Amino acid sequence: MAAPGPDSARRRVISVFLIQGLTGLIVMLWLTWLRHDQTVGILRALGSEGPILIGIFIVFATTLALLKFELTDLVYVSLVITAYMSMFPILGGVLSAWIAVGVSIITRVLALQQIGPARIARQDPVTDYTKAFGLFGTYGIPVVVASSVFEFLGGAAPMTVADTTNAARIAAGGAALVIMNSLLMFWPQRAYGYSIEKILSVYIIDGGISFVSLPYATVVALSYGVMGWGAVVALGFTGVIANYIA
Repeated sequence: MAAPGPDSARRRVISVFLIQGLTGLIVMLWLTWLRHDQTVGILRALGSEGPILIGIFIVFATTLALLKFELTDLVYVSLVITAYMSMFPILGGVLSAWIAVGVSIITRVLALQQIGPARIARQDPVTDYTKAFGLFGTYGIPVVVASSVFEFLGGAAPMTVADTTNAARIAAGGAALVIMNSLLMFWPQRAYGYSIEKILSVYIIDGGISFVSLPYATVVALSYGVMGWGAVVALGFTGVIANYIA
């Protein structure tokens, strides 16, 4: 049997990212409708600090998303997932998922337009922008899963009590986010022809970097309940500078 040609491989890649993106979009829309009252309650609890925190996390995540490097021709490594792990205990799953997807798509489009420190070569506009749409699944679903694990363990956003129990809940949700993000990259990597051995190597490197940042993300989330949004800014700025230097 002849090996699949370039057109067949291209269609397979586009199909995988379309399915993944559409699935993520449906999940996020469903969750937005289902948890409307919860999201309104979180914004009311945050009060005037709500828009400030949303702005802080958008800037924090965008900065980390722009500071990334190429691990393979498909996988780019950045600490942006750190911002997503620190966000859901404060803003909840709905707001966090939309911010995560929005930041990820915008920064990828900027990279495709050769804007910013990390630039992605444009080879096939249809495939490139379909991959951007696929980020609804790549980041939207993991953030939803992370917040669900956090809530299942008894956590509630906005989290304002910094104790060992809440730290463990955040860590569990963050770990679920990292694992789900890795799992959702399996089929795109297979569509590109990656071997199982290569996928496992990518998991170890990419997932390892994310797990190393999990304690830091936990501290960022806990800091809001102790010192307010100023602490989130200070810790976020410190993390961005450390990442930039590295």
